[in-house]
Amino acid sequence: MCGFARFGAVGLIVALSAAQAEAVLMFYADLDGSQVLVPTTSPALGRMEFVLNDAKDALSYDLLVTGLDFGNVLTPGDGDDEIVGIHIHDAPPGAVGPLLFGIIGPEHDADDFGFAYEDAVGGPELDSIRFTGVWDAADIPILAEPLPDHLDALFSNALYVQVHTVREAPGEIRGVIVNPLLSVPEPATGLCLWGAVVVVCGWRRRASGGYSGVN
Repeated sequence: MCGFARFGAVGLIVALSAAQAEAVLMFYADLDGSQVLVPTTSPALGRMEFVLNDAKDALSYDLLVTGLDFGNVLTPGDGDDEIVGIHIHDAPPGAVGPLLFGIIGPEHDADDFGFAYEDAVGGPELDSIRFTGVWDAADIPILAEPLPDHLDALFSNALYVQVHTVREAPGEIRGVIVNPLLSVPEPATGLCLWGAVVVVCGWRRRASGGYSGVN
């Protein structure tokens, strides 16, 4: 398994010669209220990062959400900000599409799903939730769509992630899953600058002292 540093951990690979360059199959999504089909004014933000395995049949994910709650832990007096759904859908920006994979509501990833409460902002209290897991063949029997059937959409920025809450049931924050290689310029002098592609290291360890749960 490969992992991500916390919020904004996707960096830049150093310039490589075209002959040496090898694509690392990583993707990301930045979620906010402005990308929802009917935009929201939510202060919540999300960063989701993905690694596709060599066989292209398993997509590991790591989602950090700030400004919402899950399990009535971070803001116990406010039930409206409770996350009730996290889904991957098939549609480009500005459109809606069918649900392919449910992380929460429905739970398609019962075998790999995990979550932890963290301090991502740097204050004195826990303020964020990290969700991790894998979209793979084991999820198909519980009605997840087969990942290989949607690889074209994944590679062409035509999938999106949406987080649903009590107060914004249609969707509070949303973000397109981005293939960083789509926007890489042609090398001018035999060097490729690859933006937002990182060396993959191990899954990030949970923040010490935080609460965590794994199904």
